[in-house]
Amino acid sequence: MALPTNLTTVEVTGRFIDHNGSPVRGSVTFDTDYYVLDAGESVVVIEAPITVNLDSTGSFAVDLIATDDVDMTPTGWTWTMTPNFDGAFSLEFALPASLAPTTDITVLSPALPNPDPVYSYVLVSAVGAPNGVAALDSSGYVPLSQLNGITADKIDSEAATNGFVLTADGSGGASFTAGAAGGGGVGLQDVFLLMGA
Repeated sequence: MALPTNLTTVEVTGRFIDHNGSPVRGSVTFDTDYYVLDAGESVVVIEAPITVNLDSTGSFAVDLIATDDVDMTPTGWTWTMTPNFDGAFSLEFALPASLAPTTDITVLSPALPNPDPVYSYVLVSAVGAPNGVAALDSSGYVPLSQLNGITADKIDSEAATNGFVLTADGSGGASFTAGAAGGGGVGLQDVFLLMGA
């Protein structure tokens, strides 16, 4: 039996080869978790797997119902392609009617699943070490012991008396620079925030 004539189908093609360029042997199965209603033809189209064997070149071709066909309810559902061989993964995809009469699976699918994320890391031995990175205390501040000899008294004195402020130099260091005379500098509690800027 054929599908109702008012439904749009798209021929989906594809080809699988391995890293040596050899054709893959096996099959692919197309399936969906949805059933759809075709009121125009008074038909309910139920879920049923469609399995297609790969030919001698690793290729396949299969006609599938477009997932946004306006003659069906609902629209916007998806197909899932499951390769029945090692080294591949299932792919979920929408199949717009605008791709009729034919499209390739590579147009519908991501090239690869998302790779494992790449993490930046700091060696434990570099934390608090010269030319390393500063450690933060439980409040998220840089401890005075890592400010290369700068003391709380010096910071408060320079800020209040001479108007000097402690500024980051862009390379992880910091130094006092002249601010407004007679004050206008930063206190101890502000220095830590500045160091992290």
